[in-house]
Amino acid sequence: MGVLCTTPEWASTLKDMDKDDPRRGPKLGGYRHRYFVPADLAAWDTYVSTVTAHYHDQIRVWDAWNEPYWPDFFIDHYDLQDKAARKGWCHPSDPAQAFANLMTRAHQVIKTVDPS
Repeated sequence: MGVLCTTPEWASTLKDMDKDDPRRGPKLGGYRHRYFVPADLAAWDTYVSTVTAHYHDQIRVWDAWNEPYWPDFFIDHYDLQDKAARKGWCHPSDPAQAFANLMTRAHQVIKTVDPS
């Protein structure tokens, strides 16, 4: 199974935040920064298309994202005031809708690359 997961910083919601912006969260070697949601869903579509086309002959089943219900793995921003409740890592304002949009788009793109 292939997993389509994580977003490079330049394509995530981090891209418009200053390097010292507290919404970026603690500097953990960039570990959590890859779990910020995509800022541009067209870029997500391109990523999904490129990866699934490249591995089309080797991978037949795809999973998109990992554990989106955990604030650590589907991050919109970091909030120092909310640190006690969710370790500071916050979901998008409507995480179910944001995740559904990501899944729907991934499904459509994958089916375009491989209708089977």
